[in-house]
Amino acid sequence: MKVFEPKIEIRLIKSSRREELSQGVATAKRYRTLSSLDLTPYLADGTLVQLGKSVREPVGAWSFSLVDRMVLGANESLYALIEPMDMVEFRLAHNPADPAYAGASGGSRYQLPVVMRGFVSSVSRSRSMDDGHPSRMIQVSGHDFGKILQILRIYYLNNSVIGDNIVAELKFFQKYASSADAKIMTAAEFVQLVLDKIINPYIGKLTLNADGQGAEASVVSKLTADVSTPGAVDPHAIAAFVDGSVYEFLTTFLDVGAFNELYLEESEVGVALVVRPNPFLDANRRPIQAPLTQSKKDDQAALKVKVDAAQASYEEANAKADLSLSAAKSALASAEAAEAGGDADMAAQYRAISQARLDDYKHEAAVAKPLLDNWLALNKQYKANATAVPDALPTQVVEIDVADVESITEARSDSGVANYYWVTNTGWQLIMNEGMRQLAAASPVTDYAPFDYVNCAAARYGFRKMEVSSSMGPDTLLNRGARPAADTLTENDKLLGWLVERRRILAAQNRDNVVFESGSMRVRGNERIKAGVSLAVRQGSARTLYYVTHVAHEYLPFNSFKTTVMFERGTGFIDRAQAAVAPYLAELNGKGAV
Repeated sequence: MKVFEPKIEIRLIKSSRREELSQGVATAKRYRTLSSLDLTPYLADGTLVQLGKSVREPVGAWSFSLVDRMVLGANESLYALIEPMDMVEFRLAHNPADPAYAGASGGSRYQLPVVMRGFVSSVSRSRSMDDGHPSRMIQVSGHDFGKILQILRIYYLNNSVIGDNIVAELKFFQKYASSADAKIMTAAEFVQLVLDKIINPYIGKLTLNADGQGAEASVVSKLTADVSTPGAVDPHAIAAFVDGSVYEFLTTFLDVGAFNELYLEESEVGVALVVRPNPFLDANRRPIQAPLTQSKKDDQAALKVKVDAAQASYEEANAKADLSLSAAKSALASAEAAEAGGDADMAAQYRAISQARLDDYKHEAAVAKPLLDNWLALNKQYKANATAVPDALPTQVVEIDVADVESITEARSDSGVANYYWVTNTGWQLIMNEGMRQLAAASPVTDYAPFDYVNCAAARYGFRKMEVSSSMGPDTLLNRGARPAADTLTENDKLLGWLVERRRILAAQNRDNVVFESGSMRVRGNERIKAGVSLAVRQGSARTLYYVTHVAHEYLPFNSFKTTVMFERGTGFIDRAQAAVAPYLAELNGKGAV
């Protein structure tokens, strides 16, 4: 029989060493000397540890119980030494001897992987007598770094630092800015600026005196940005945002929910704020949106330089040709006027000039034609790259065997079915919604109104509308306020193209909702299962995919380690409906289908 010994490590890092209880009231020396502490030895049989994280919620949560034993050196209760906003680091593994964890710390010893970091929210202490035996326990609960995004709120009041930062630092649109100043920001620039100007300064001050070396714990003093979503942030709506958390601020302007995800991800090097396109697959397991990887960003940036250069070359050649044509027409008009006045010699001179300028025009137009073709070809490639769908899965895939599954509940429903998909974007378009519907007639109706599509057919499910609002716009727009009239049509085409693609994504994400499964499962403890990964469950030759939106780890010392998963877009029904042999009997076989 194969036996595992799951292991956990919980380490406390004091964010500050309390010196005063209140103004002028000093604390005892023991409160000023403790910087960090390994809490693992204070776990005991029955002291449950729970860790939960989701890509659908602003903050992860955790809790654990400890035996209230005296802390040596301080000769004090843990209850007195742990305070709200102290930091906690959790490391956990079902198989701590996994070769993947060897030398993870840079040395030769094994190091458990980081599962969560966060801040204490509350600490409580209970003391009781049970059948004549004393019981002293401590309960500690808190949240991950998402707590920072929740507690920092935006107000426009006197001395309201966050509101001041929005006004002073996020200069998205300046009425009197020069053409060189940025009017819009890409999603990556926007997130990085919010981190640099609002979030990280707060975390830096909070952790200024933190020292985890005594407990061999790492101190995270800033969040890093991991942004792979395309698009730009609406410059006009920023200043109007008020009385909300920084999390709400980010999700509002980054289209989180309908098109993108925003969550925090732990790693050995720190905590990353992840903003990415919804990593959904369609019913054929093809990715719907393409994440904007760094290599793709670099390639697109290089291609954009070529597009702009090609456009400039064509416009210069075309302008020269237009001048020659205009001069030819002007000379011809002068020749006709001279003929009307009876001056044949002057008319002949003007006709000669007109013919020369016309010859120049034909030559210059011939030069401009390949430049135009080159510009259009490069621009077409640039747009195609922006909407290209990758062949590989857009998320990490964790593989488990059906024998690891303790319980599972799956469900399908028509509650998410729609067959008319609409996306509004009035902040960018500056056009009424009805006008947008009229313009949409130029694109294929099946892109946003698949009334005859099998999984949302109007004849079966009735007419159902799904409408969302997008706050983002294309990041290919000219980065300036006023633009020449010649650029207006091109820029408007970019905005319309962005909305057409948004509608396509919305429809592709939701038209197969009736065949996808959602639900939950409880599996053998697996620290690799995180919110935002795809979970593949193998049963013989069958392999069912689930997108994990929420994960909860439960660790009971000396007893068990279990992982509970909430999932969406499960392919169980899709897979079984295509199987040549019904999988019912195979599901009854513990070994799975052979």
